[in-house]
Amino acid sequence: METAISNPQNRFPNGDINWNFVDADTFMALNPVNETVDYYYQLFDEIAEELVT
Repeated sequence: METAISNPQNRFPNGDINWNFVDADTFMALNPVNETVDYYYQLFDEIAEELVT
């Protein structure tokens, strides 16, 4: 996620993080299977909260 967040293409023009793009990059990198998709999103939300605070 840190790599995706630091990617300038995953930012809006004002510098805010485009979480949809970060999610897409992270999802593709981890490639969760059907059984782990819900867990992926749970962890994604938790990590995102930690990274922005």
